[in-house]
Amino acid sequence: MAYPSRICVVCSEPFELKPDKPGFANQCPACSSPKRLEPWEVRRANRERKRLEIEAKIQSLAADKQCAEGRGQESVAADCEARIKWLRRYQRAAS
Repeated sequence: MAYPSRICVVCSEPFELKPDKPGFANQCPACSSPKRLEPWEVRRANRERKRLEIEAKIQSLAADKQCAEGRGQESVAADCEARIKWLRRYQRAAS
């Protein structure tokens, strides 16, 4: 039994649409397979993710510091400031 023939919408090459073919029905197996990242792309993505996590933590600590200052909790505010400084130094060293 012949399988239906299709044209890939990505590369315009003909392919046979077989049962249990992974990916999309309008893409050939080569175009619908998951793309593998190069090691440098993985490192860059990890570095960017870490940078965003640090920025979010700094923003959270800055909000905590402001709240503590408003309540008169100077020791908590000082602790938040120390953590912010440490994270900024770590961020500069990592970049």
